[in-house]
Amino acid sequence: YYAFGSAGNYLVATLDGGYHNLSNIIINGTDYSGLVGYNNGGTIKGLNIKKITVNTSNNNIGGLIGYNASGNIIGINIEEINIKGNESIGGIVGHSSSGVIKEVSASTPLSQHLLMPASILLCLLQARAVTMW
Repeated sequence: YYAFGSAGNYLVATLDGGYHNLSNIIINGTDYSGLVGYNNGGTIKGLNIKKITVNTSNNNIGGLIGYNASGNIIGINIEEINIKGNESIGGIVGHSSSGVIKEVSASTPLSQHLLMPASILLCLLQARAVTMW
């Protein structure tokens, strides 16, 4: 699997899933791992993800996005999240520094194998620049 967006090659466009289902995704990654590794101004919307596994020993890991620098996340549902990583790890987003996050849900518990605590939705949230509802 090759992630959309990575460090140095950011997602800056719109990824519109049309509320289609993605199933049984396995990502063996490095830093900035998730369905989208690094989002910098892009919009990810309209996805139903059923079972995603992200295996890494690195940082900035999320089921949907590893690192969200300034993007929008709208209308996402993830069921069954399995994540292994080190730091800044969340079921939906590992790290988010700015942008809009709305209509996002994770309907099953996060299965984690971590050195640091994780969150079902977001691990590291710099709230001054992120709007959630």
